Amino acid sequence: MRKQLFVISVLAAFVLAGCKGPQVIGGVPPERRYQNIVSLSPSTTEILSMIGASVKGRTKACNFPTAIVNSAPIVCDLKPNYEDMVALKTDFIVFDKDLFSAQEIEKMKQTKADVFEVSGDTLQDFYKSLYTLASKIGYETAAQDFINKIEREVKSAGADVLDPKPKAAVILPGSNGKHYIAGVKSFQADIVRIMGAEPVGPDSNKFEPLNPEFLVSQNPAVIYTAGKTAGFTSDTRFAGVEAVKNQRMIGLEQDIVLRRGARIENFIKDGHRGLLLVMNKK
Repeated sequence: MRKQLFVISVLAAFVLAGCKGPQVIGGVPPERRYQNIVSLSPSTTEILSMIGASVKGRTKACNFPTAIVNSAPIVCDLKPNYEDMVALKTDFIVFDKDLFSAQEIEKMKQTKADVFEVSGDTLQDFYKSLYTLASKIGYETAAQDFINKIEREVKSAGADVLDPKPKAAVILPGSNGKHYIAGVKSFQADIVRIMGAEPVGPDSNKFEPLNPEFLVSQNPAVIYTAGKTAGFTSDTRFAGVEAVKNQRMIGLEQDIVLRRGARIENFIKDGHRGLLLVMNKK
């Protein structure tokens, strides 16, 4: 109910704003019109593209959507190139807050551009961050359309729930047996709950190095992998884990799992369908 009231209040703000002039959220118009927006994380590049904003600079890791990859120059490899950003006359910098230190953020501010961090360890907190971003650049309606798409998948997943909910882990397979697992306070864990499972992992809001003994003791019934499952199932240390033993492994596209980006609806839809499929196996 609280979520519905929040969405309704935002929609009411759109109506009150009318069709002319800058739209508003909470009665506060955009402080300025940004002309040169730079995205310093692949997830925010996806989001800005989804809501229709023009991106004038991106990271080397940005690979979706193709239109931005082909048009926006690279201004960030392992670290931002502040000289390039100044040369582009950057006036607004958007980034994922989990990817940069306080020192790096301070350097961003020294370019004289406004900065905005997209955050949220839950889907609802992500929505709030997205609304705020949209209000700053004047794309509230597009942001609402984006959220509506996600909410349709949330509703669909909620209409077909397993009882009892199986335990599930989200794993990022690595080389030489160095895997990572999403913490139970992470955004990925919140999506797992929405998909209809109970996440297992460390008490953290990010991916942590996987302790094999921990996973064996938790014995999840389902494992989602960020990328192909083979990178994990080939590790014989986990052969006895229920998810591996019963072939209840669900491999999802790595970028979709790791990013709070434009494809969250796909994460929920594919993850939920995969969950129903593997749990109904005989």
